[in-house]
Amino acid sequence: MKADKGATAGFLKAVAHLMIYIETDSPQFRKCLRVIVAQWALESNFGNSELAKSFRNFAGLKFRKAVSHVCDRKADYTDWEKESDAYLWPESEQNFVEVYFEFIARRVYQGFDKKLPSPTKFIKHIADCGFCGAISGVSKKDYSDPEKYRKAVHDEYFHRVTDLALSDKLNNVVLLASELILP
Repeated sequence: MKADKGATAGFLKAVAHLMIYIETDSPQFRKCLRVIVAQWALESNFGNSELAKSFRNFAGLKFRKAVSHVCDRKADYTDWEKESDAYLWPESEQNFVEVYFEFIARRVYQGFDKKLPSPTKFIKHIADCGFCGAISGVSKKDYSDPEKYRKAVHDEYFHRVTDLALSDKLNNVVLLASELILP
C-alpha cells in the first residue's frame, strides 16, 4: 500500500517512530528531524527501494557488528551500482530507528552530537565521515583522483539532502507520518 506523494506505508511508519523517538528519548534531534527524514527519503526513494521494501532499511545501512546488539539480522543485497554487501535488516520500523541512531553513534561519526542542533552541520558531518558511499549522477570514472571523487559525492549528497529537507514533498510526508501518531 502506498501513501500520498509516493511514500510507502513502511516509510511513513519509520518517520512516525522517528518523531516519537526524538520526542521521548532524544529531544536534541528536534531541529534535525526534517534532514534525517530527507536523508532516509534520498537513500530509499521514500521507502520505494528494494532494500527498504524487503528489509525495512530506509538509510542503506550496511551490516556492522557494532550495532548487532540492536539488529543482528543481515540481508545480502546488490545496490544500484551492482555492488553486493551485507545490509542491516531491522525487525520493524521502530527497530530501524534504534538501529539508525546506534549506527551514527559509532566512532566513525564521532562528533556528530557537537553539530546539533544545526541540521545542515549534522548532515554535512555525517556525509563527510562517509555515510554516503555513492550517489547517482556522480561517477567514479569521471574522477581520476579518489579524494576528488569522494568530495564530489559528499557535496552532492549534502545538497540533495538539504534541498529535499526544504521541499513540499517532505512537508507532506512529515504531515502524513504525524497523523499516524496523533490521537
